[in-house]
Amino acid sequence: MRTSVLLLLSLSPTLVGCSSPPAGEVPEERLTSVYRIGAGERLSGLIQADEIWLPGGTSVEVTGDLRLVARTRIEIEGVLRVVDANDSGRDPLDAPTVRLEAGERVSVDGEILGGDGHASGSGTTIVILAPEQFVSGRIQAGDGGDARGGGNGGPGGDIWVVGNLPEQAMRVGLPRNTSGLFGGNGGFPDGSGGSARVLAWEQRDNLPADL
Repeated sequence: MRTSVLLLLSLSPTLVGCSSPPAGEVPEERLTSVYRIGAGERLSGLIQADEIWLPGGTSVEVTGDLRLVARTRIEIEGVLRVVDANDSGRDPLDAPTVRLEAGERVSVDGEILGGDGHASGSGTTIVILAPEQFVSGRIQAGDGGDARGGGNGGPGGDIWVVGNLPEQAMRVGLPRNTSGLFGGNGGFPDGSGGSARVLAWEQRDNLPADL
């Protein structure tokens, strides 16, 4: 089953500097002033920079929980593809999560594609935080894993976009080959579908604490 819900509060954003919350357990950390993600890279952990850019025509894999933190901007023009849970080499059930944070703007003209859960595990959840945002590409959360040996399938991943998002980017629940924001499908049987949620920047404190 799949559900897609849009919550929108249209308030003007306030530009602020980007401060990173505690990173938690991440396998690596990279610091640089401008970080250009190269073709074929395998990303995980915390990457911090003034600017982060994934060029068009570039495809990279996310192999573990990933946090991209930029003081100014994050530009995703290529494809950021999360591996499925059983390919990640870490948690055998839940797919890796993706979190993008920028002090000014996040722009997704390319694709962010979540990985699927394994054996009732959760699909990738994607969180994007920036005062200004633009999505002309596709952001797809991961599907929940199908059940094995009884029980329900895993939950589909969610998308949380926190910031000012123009109306032309608010495409939710459309076929997957279009641009927009798409929650993940629930796993078989009866897994809950994920959703896509949009909050104004001033409402960022309403983001669930576990995200």
